[in-house]
Amino acid sequence: MRAKRLSLSEKNLDAAANMLANIVETQVPWLLQAKCILSYEPFEGEISPKPIIDRTSDSTVYLPRIIDYKAGIMEFLPSNPHLDKNKFGIKEPVYGKPISAQTADLILVPLTAFDGAGNRLGMGAGFYDRAMSSIERNGTNGLLNGPLIVGLAHHFQKMDCLPTDQWDVSLDAVISDKECIKVSDRFCPR
Repeated sequence: MRAKRLSLSEKNLDAAANMLANIVETQVPWLLQAKCILSYEPFEGEISPKPIIDRTSDSTVYLPRIIDYKAGIMEFLPSNPHLDKNKFGIKEPVYGKPISAQTADLILVPLTAFDGAGNRLGMGAGFYDRAMSSIERNGTNGLLNGPLIVGLAHHFQKMDCLPTDQWDVSLDAVISDKECIKVSDRFCPR
């Protein structure tokens, strides 16, 4: 999957990101009203969330910054024009006050592969699973709580079934350049 992503031209990457944003705008436009969004800078052919972010209004966007490579820990800082590449070559913010993932309305996550059950295969280091592991996803009395976790992908990254581990955090939905796959009952207008 990573090799296939890497083989995409800039033109194909831009077209896929815009098709994904069109799906959001037409099928789940309420996502564009999220006020606090944790997003990412695309890397090695990951589908870009930028066209979605550009269509939001009054949103504050935060990006991940790795703070401990060995322990696999990252934090989320305000997006700003001053991004530096980390040791993996991924652009990340260098300053700002970090926020807790729990306080976000929407978390957009990259992935290497996904399945229809909301399982996600990342790049293998577990940064996102650790960052999202402490999020309370269901409130008391069955009320929805916590941010929605949505994977963004190229359609070709869809697999029939992925292996999972106990620490894997499942997605509420996956949006690709061809479809929006609702996985959990949490994925609904708020």
